[in-house]
Amino acid sequence: MITGTGFPPYKGGILEYANTIGINNICKTLKTYHKKYGERFKPCDLIVDLAKNKLDFNTGGKLWKR
Repeated sequence: MITGTGFPPYKGGILEYANTIGINNICKTLKTYHKKYGERFKPCDLIVDLAKNKLDFNTGGKLWKR
């Protein structure tokens, strides 16, 4: 997911940015927003699984090959 999202390609894309921020941090923030603002911010199963298993988009490939 480097092109098509408007994210600067020289930074590696939006998923690399998520890895940099930390999947656990993203998951916690989404859960907070979900409680406060509703279903729109509910973290998807993949992000929850990555956070639970301490993986990221580079190391968690086996989780989304189900």
